[in-house]
Amino acid sequence: MFNLEREINNWKKSLRKHPSLEDGYIEELEQHLRDSIEANVNIGMGEDTAFNEAVKIVGEETQLSSEYYKSDTTNKFNARPSWQAPGWMPILLWNYLKVALRNFNHYKGYSLINISGLAVGFTCLLIIGMLVHFELSYDKFHTNAENIYRVYTEANRPSGLFTMAPVPFPMGPAIENEVPEIKRAVRISEKDYLFSNGDNQFYESVEFVDKNFLDVFSFNLIKGFANEQILSEPNSVVISEKVSEKYFGDEDPIGKTFLVDNKHNFKVTGVVENKPGNSSIPYNILGSINTLENLGYKRINNWNSYGNDYLFLLLNESAKIKETEHKINTVMDKYLGDSKDRFHYRLQPIKEIHFSNFNYDLARTIPPAMIYVLGIIGFFIILIACFNFINLSTARAAHRSREIGIRKVVGANRIQLIKQFLGEAFLTTLIAFLFAIAMARFFIPEINSLLRTGLSLKVFGEPVFIGLAALILLLTALLAGGYPALVLSNYKPAGVLKNLSVGRKKGYSLRAALVTAQFAIAVFLITGTLTVYSQIDFVINKDLGFIKDRSYVLRFYDKKITEKGSVLKNSILQIPDVVKATFSSGTPASNTTDRSNFNPVGGTKADEQHLQILEVDYDFFDTYGFEVIEGRKFSKEYISDSVNILLNETAAKKFGWESVLGKFITPGDSDTKLKIIGKVNDFHYSSLRENIWPIMLRLNNNGNRFLTIQLSGNNTAETVQKIKDVYSAFSPNYPVDSFFINESFERYYRVESVMGKMLTAFTMITIFISCIGILGLASFTVERKSKEIGIRKVIGVSVTGIILMISKEFIKWILIANVIVLPLAYLAMNSWLNNFAYRVEFNYAIFGMTFCISLIVTVITVGYHSARAAFANPVEALKYE
Repeated sequence: MFNLEREINNWKKSLRKHPSLEDGYIEELEQHLRDSIEANVNIGMGEDTAFNEAVKIVGEETQLSSEYYKSDTTNKFNARPSWQAPGWMPILLWNYLKVALRNFNHYKGYSLINISGLAVGFTCLLIIGMLVHFELSYDKFHTNAENIYRVYTEANRPSGLFTMAPVPFPMGPAIENEVPEIKRAVRISEKDYLFSNGDNQFYESVEFVDKNFLDVFSFNLIKGFANEQILSEPNSVVISEKVSEKYFGDEDPIGKTFLVDNKHNFKVTGVVENKPGNSSIPYNILGSINTLENLGYKRINNWNSYGNDYLFLLLNESAKIKETEHKINTVMDKYLGDSKDRFHYRLQPIKEIHFSNFNYDLARTIPPAMIYVLGIIGFFIILIACFNFINLSTARAAHRSREIGIRKVVGANRIQLIKQFLGEAFLTTLIAFLFAIAMARFFIPEINSLLRTGLSLKVFGEPVFIGLAALILLLTALLAGGYPALVLSNYKPAGVLKNLSVGRKKGYSLRAALVTAQFAIAVFLITGTLTVYSQIDFVINKDLGFIKDRSYVLRFYDKKITEKGSVLKNSILQIPDVVKATFSSGTPASNTTDRSNFNPVGGTKADEQHLQILEVDYDFFDTYGFEVIEGRKFSKEYISDSVNILLNETAAKKFGWESVLGKFITPGDSDTKLKIIGKVNDFHYSSLRENIWPIMLRLNNNGNRFLTIQLSGNNTAETVQKIKDVYSAFSPNYPVDSFFINESFERYYRVESVMGKMLTAFTMITIFISCIGILGLASFTVERKSKEIGIRKVIGVSVTGIILMISKEFIKWILIANVIVLPLAYLAMNSWLNNFAYRVEFNYAIFGMTFCISLIVTVITVGYHSARAAFANPVEALKYE
């Protein structure tokens, strides 16, 4: 039977749910409702009908609360009640968001661990993604990138196939005229000169190029003549913005001149944009290739000489690469003569240059494996962060089981619960991603400085990057939240509301597997980092076969030095702390030698060998500390030494000689016999990635381009300055260009050094993310075992015993991770070490160091919670039992 007073009281209770309806407001509404009921009864309605109609007149409770909220709120911009969803958001989604924020606030530590772990993971992933994107973007900015190819040389040598980037200088015009698939041929010839403008004097690298250079490559001309005229005249140059500012400041450089090598005038005819960071073609100064004839360049008409001369082709869109290569080689056969069977020419897409590994390349290249390694590391780091999320979500399942049970009892189905947990995971991931963008922006300048890259947040504006970022965000949320959502939503309400254990065994197994995987990744990176640093230390400190630590080198551009070389050398030898000095045509780590083919007298064409040629003076062997292991070194007592030579051990082996004495060789294009008078010990002239070069040493005592000075090691800075002063007095128009040999060798291993630093950083980050996950797990482990710990303390278990009880679970996971990963790490690192011709043997002590590092880090991380639980009063854990 309808009870009017009971229904009015229920109506009042429903109003009290809304915080905006105070008691005074409710009394006012009640009076209004009663007046409406009385009026309806007076016109003949029954009490139930009168009540329902009155409620309609007064209004729905949610509408009433909203209107009262609007009248009371001081927020003039948004009077929407806090319990109402925004107009653009579905009500259910709004409810999930409020629940997620409430959980964040209630479990602040858990939320902080998840967000910080994901944020650090995302930061690494963003930076790695930007690095990979940058490296993969090399040379793709050219409008004609799809049709630009580089010609490179394959030389058949007795030792095998030798691949190099240079080609004969006259090759470009010859094949452009005779191969119809070629639209443009662009030569690039790299040379170093002294550039002067007033008081500004610097040694610069000049790329002499054909006039169609700016038509083929998309380097923007900022000011200057039309493209077809700009590089056509001899002694004309186009400079970059950086060079313009360096020499001319804010002045317009067009029409101004440089004094080159103190005798040639080069006129500036254009200014081009600075070289993009992702370009394989280096330039600061572009010179007209027609200038080289005026400079007396010897290779202009030489088809069998290879220097710093490179060739790029713009092909027709319909060109077939294999057919075009065949036509190029057919044309070249006409010019190479007897050498046509030894040299073949191939085409390489410009987009692949950055990842090639050719000898004598002009481009900055990296191993393709670097891209894969970076990608794998980024994947591992974000995977570890996701593992933390899953671990902590399943570990705290007991805390949320009652919530899930109640939701199911009041009608929530599994799909709704999955949506809720995935929504929480997505919100956590989104917050972490926003923090990651801020951190990436902070670290980008440091990354650019370390790696010499051009990373920028502008890449975030590219549609592809936005799409990938959104995909990664979604996949991370699904990976991190998917499993917890499926597990938690599957709980039975009857069981959880009776305080029965829920999925404890299954959750423990998953956590054990994920923590082991985390440790495995960390162990792998620790092993890799230790191995990389071991190899870097090996190559930097290896005995190279000569004195390198105190060897200071002057490089000469002034050709008149050769006329007064002995006077300069003697003057420098008078400086205190200068021990010895020697002239040579090149030095170790200078990448400067002549190269030619030589035949043993009495041998055949098949016995021909390719040797590096060093011209040295009488003091070369003593200054560098070389050992003549057979025969003798050059001596002033023997006039015939002008046509005598020495070989290093590798060169002797190439010819198959145990003893070199009494042997003769002839240059490949000459009948001149060179007598071998001695054999010198092997020494490293270049990087330890390469085998020792076969080297021939011949006498030139009249001065050369390099003067190596052995210092005593005392007062080095003061001695170097005195050497520079002496040199400046002999060659006042040429600034000093000098280097220390040991520092030059270290630059060979910059990639490995950077790789070591990056591995160290990523390893530390991996350990950090793992630690914050372990910290959370340790907290939940202690909480779950609080009563057990209390009982153990009561029956007399020591603090140390309790700490070991808690820690042994994590130590077990470390042991499993090490056993699984260390063999794999050994295979991977051994494969990387094989890239070096001279490498350290894998040190198995690294395994022990890796295990100790992972163990110490874990014990410290778990130790805090373990010690806290061990020292806690057992009464606190047992007082409610």
